[in-house]
Amino acid sequence: MFARIIRKLVFRSFILICLIAFSFWGCSTTNETDFDEAEILSFSIVEYPSVSFIVDNSTGLISIASGEVNEEDFELLTPVFTSSKNASVFVRDSLQVSGESMQGFSDGVTYTVISEDGMLIKEYFVYLTEQLPKSYLLEGEIGIHVNPSGIAPLSALASIKTKKDVSINFTVLGITELTNDLTNFSKSQQVAVHGLYANSSNRIAFTLTDRNNISVFDTVTAQTGSLPDFFPEITIDVLDQTQMEPGMHFSSFSIGNNGEFESYPMIFDHEGNVRWYLDMKDQPGITWGVTFLDDGTLFASVRSGIIEFDLFGNIIRHIETPGNVLHHDVLKLPNGNYVAIADHDGTKIIKNGQEITSIEDYIIEVDGTTGEVVNEWDMGEILDVSRIDVVDGGGDWFHMNAIWYDENDEALIVSGRNQGIVKVDWNNELQWILAPHQGWELAGRTGEGFDTTPFLLEAIDEFDSPYSESIQQGTEEHSFFSWAWGQHAPMILENGNLLVFDNGTNRNFGNASQYSQASEYEIDEENMTAKMVWNYGKQRGSETYSNIISDIDVLPVTQNRLFSPGFIIGSPNSAKMVEVTYPDNVVVFESTLSFKNLLGNGQGWGQIDLAYRGERVSLY
Repeated sequence: MFARIIRKLVFRSFILICLIAFSFWGCSTTNETDFDEAEILSFSIVEYPSVSFIVDNSTGLISIASGEVNEEDFELLTPVFTSSKNASVFVRDSLQVSGESMQGFSDGVTYTVISEDGMLIKEYFVYLTEQLPKSYLLEGEIGIHVNPSGIAPLSALASIKTKKDVSINFTVLGITELTNDLTNFSKSQQVAVHGLYANSSNRIAFTLTDRNNISVFDTVTAQTGSLPDFFPEITIDVLDQTQMEPGMHFSSFSIGNNGEFESYPMIFDHEGNVRWYLDMKDQPGITWGVTFLDDGTLFASVRSGIIEFDLFGNIIRHIETPGNVLHHDVLKLPNGNYVAIADHDGTKIIKNGQEITSIEDYIIEVDGTTGEVVNEWDMGEILDVSRIDVVDGGGDWFHMNAIWYDENDEALIVSGRNQGIVKVDWNNELQWILAPHQGWELAGRTGEGFDTTPFLLEAIDEFDSPYSESIQQGTEEHSFFSWAWGQHAPMILENGNLLVFDNGTNRNFGNASQYSQASEYEIDEENMTAKMVWNYGKQRGSETYSNIISDIDVLPVTQNRLFSPGFIIGSPNSAKMVEVTYPDNVVVFESTLSFKNLLGNGQGWGQIDLAYRGERVSLY
């Protein structure tokens, strides 16, 4: 910019000298205009006398008004122009003479006009093509760097430099196109491009628009590599976009690699093409609870820390929590703090008369700025650690796998796979338990606390009448009511109801058919009752039965439900995402992820591929 200003000052000096010494003939073709103007008044080309041009002094654009020009002749043409009286016309540093100075017009030509007194400078851009050349705004070519972070193979960084401030719109072209509008104006921008196709020469169409609303267009390519061999085969079984929630499909996919998990969170489109993923294998174990924020960043828990990162996988912040191993779930509170499930150092329980180490029964609140642990919830203090009726987990008596913040009364909804769902307030005081009633006794890590049975919710039917004792105990189920068994992903809905993925693990203590379902309960905290008001999945039976992990979501635009069993045993093992309308359960989208299990033996934790959660998301 500084060099350009110096050149213009030199031009002005040249013109003044020219006017003093040779005022009898001037430095350019002139019309009778004021001496302090700097305009091109007319423009034509000697070689094309039948072509007329329009000069737009408001925008500085000169284009063809009528007639045609052969693009093969763009290289050397002779312009004829008139300008303001005694104004000088330059192309770069070269003074132009009307009817003599020749120019190549393949990329358009910028003319600089300087008034007689040197005080006014104006630029004109002449182009002969139907579309305004990209060189009108672009400085050089758009640079594309695929996978700049090294762990986001279907993402790229575009480097764009322009002659004027511009806003940018771009589209990743393909069967499913992805478009993003960047409304900020700048001459130098680094643009994040996500959603490329794997193993493709991707075409990305850019539109650059200046403050005068004038746009130029450019299309660049970005070559990507193949997906890893161990990625699942994705098929789209049902697709009804007229009733579906907008967006694409996120899966918290992880592979079992000889006893350890490696996470590859990914997004796929309506054709089953993976369009974004992160290679998180350098993180220790599963990257738990990956959550998208509105600003395009994500967060998750990994071992003893919480990581905040962008869509390239660049770590923005890493918060360590010494003395804790984080797992399964982490959420962000409205105040910016994090709440995470933790294995807490030094936790013990008395079970069968023996003191043993307990795991997966603590929650911590972490200051989002300092990383300090500011609050703790101990499930062992408020629940029966000796209850083994659903599963005897030993030291893993509770197996906490999900938490939800109920902002209506500042409480936590907590899922313990081996016990049930509980609500606790901010002071770790128990509010209620949603679980079959069988086996509940005294709370406390030593088994000497309060009686837990008054906190059990009573199952009621549509007429608010209690079900039979066998249903309350969980030894039987009703066609319109079932407790949640081995559940995941509870959440409080806007209407106050509880929605949860009922895995069906050991349903009715092993005396029922195997199926998973999404269940919605109306909870009456005053009367301590639970009424099932909606469900989906039982009718699918074993084809959507997942005895571990899995997810359920409410989709905000349509209010459809996204039902995501994450590990279905079969040949091969698989996961599904099923979107159903609410409340009538019409399937409008369904996908199947068929796992390859190439790096594990399929015989246990860390040896299987799985999809921990499923979401509907947008890359832009």
